[in-house]
Amino acid sequence: MNTLETILKRYSCRNFDGKQITESDLDLIIKAGMSAPVARGLYENLHITVVQDEALIKEIFDVTEEEMYKLSNVRRNMNFGAKTYIIVSSINPSNMEYVNAGCIVENMILAATSLNINTVMMAAPTRSIADKKDLLSRLGIPSGYVPLLSSLFGYAKETEEPKEHHITINKV
Repeated sequence: MNTLETILKRYSCRNFDGKQITESDLDLIIKAGMSAPVARGLYENLHITVVQDEALIKEIFDVTEEEMYKLSNVRRNMNFGAKTYIIVSSINPSNMEYVNAGCIVENMILAATSLNINTVMMAAPTRSIADKKDLLSRLGIPSGYVPLLSSLFGYAKETEEPKEHHITINKV
């Protein structure tokens, strides 16, 4: 599949079948993330955490559900059944670090899509766990790093067609 086909095929999957992705596919996905552009080339300010421990994934999404409930009084379980969850963290996060994390996660998502692996990008879980020092430690996120953005990776129970999005455009 060419690059444009991959971009147009991508959609946010919220119903995974629970099958684990292969180690070789995971390696390609991570390599794609590490190939993303990063402001000033400060790759050393970033950290990628791959979570495949089901109990830790469940804990992350239990914390997220509680945090979301506190904000909105609505319970929403965002654990959609994927067996791989990847977090991008940064030391001393600034607006630029969020942009860097977005580039990294998008590269990983597009790589996964090209491998027929489904994904959903997520910010709520990283915000929910950012101050949970014990959980961050168990995840192996280095001290001083803050989780910024993440994605689930797996296979959809049923494949969906990507939604057509419209963004206002002007040409000068």
